[in-house]
Amino acid sequence: MRRVLFIAYLFPPIRNSGTRRSLCFANHLPDLGWEPRVLSWEPDPRAELDPELLAEVRPGTRVERVPLLSHVRARRWMGWLPARWRGRGVEALAWRLRERATIPDQAAGWLPTAVERAVQLHEETGFDAIYASAWPYTAFLIAREVSRRTGKPYVLDYRDQWTPSGDMAWELHSAAQLRENPALERLAARDAAAIITVTRTLVQSIGRDCGRDDVHLTLGGQRILRGI
Repeated sequence: MRRVLFIAYLFPPIRNSGTRRSLCFANHLPDLGWEPRVLSWEPDPRAELDPELLAEVRPGTRVERVPLLSHVRARRWMGWLPARWRGRGVEALAWRLRERATIPDQAAGWLPTAVERAVQLHEETGFDAIYASAWPYTAFLIAREVSRRTGKPYVLDYRDQWTPSGDMAWELHSAAQLRENPALERLAARDAAAIITVTRTLVQSIGRDCGRDDVHLTLGGQRILRGI
């Protein structure tokens, strides 16, 4: 059984439309000879959670939950508060710190903590490949950095287009994001072993944005991982 570091910010019990694709794919991987080591977000108290989703995770799946750097710092700095006030103080400070780091997206603070834990996992148990699903696109930058440190190939899974193409709420970007993200996307795509997505339209648009003509359409990614 080969191992894959499975970077999915959205994973049970987080309730989000993006959770379902990662959950189903991770559940199928052992049948294809791959053991996933899921690296996911440690949700804050304001996140929408559905504990029943945990029952759908395949038994034996190891899930590592990593907080944003903003929460790590807030817990450290608010440690002096009395216990009855500490929780509220941590959340208030963490929210303010999170709002200061938004490149490439609101999960930017996940990059340093997730990379550190991923490298530790490689030292502890090892893995043969890296898979990252986005949104958030911070996951792609994590995959690239972990690949750089471990020498393992990585696959990028686009559930949506990184570069905004409309005026939907989830496509609204700040001026800084519009300025910085195109270069970050090309950097992440340049070194990826493979790029997959979910529709033919996205194959074309992502290929154009990334400067690659080998973006794959797949509903599960099995063929891609088999080739690594």
